[in-house]
Amino acid sequence: SMLGIVHGLGELMVLQVLLKISAGVQVSCPYKIRNPPHPFITMVTNRPSESWMLIVEFVGRLFSYNNGRIGKSVFVMLDPFLKFVLLDPKRASEYSNLRWSLQQALLKGVTQQVGEESRAGMQYLIDSLCQMQAASLDLVQEPMKKMLE
Repeated sequence: SMLGIVHGLGELMVLQVLLKISAGVQVSCPYKIRNPPHPFITMVTNRPSESWMLIVEFVGRLFSYNNGRIGKSVFVMLDPFLKFVLLDPKRASEYSNLRWSLQQALLKGVTQQVGEESRAGMQYLIDSLCQMQAASLDLVQEPMKKMLE
């Protein structure tokens, strides 16, 4: 089932991060947007209707994972996937539900963090916002209005 696949791949990515943290090595994402593609990109591309809600749920749980131990590494681990979903204007209508739900999960997760973890998360989101491209102003304004409500 898709739930098992999302959970299994997500846990493997978390394990990669935790191993690097415990070894004192800087966390980096071994995946890219295209080659090798981030596992969540592959899932969303091949089975969008089955996977996107499960991925958003997993991303939301990452912020409280292991008592916040992975903190800002969440963004490092998810960076190619987040750029694919949030910053690609060609996929604006195709992934609108995923984009909106993912934005909500990220904002909620960042606001639940404290101190340096919260600042790093907010900085990532602000940097991403500056890179957003949209086919029209409405595609940017509407999500912003909803986020501020």
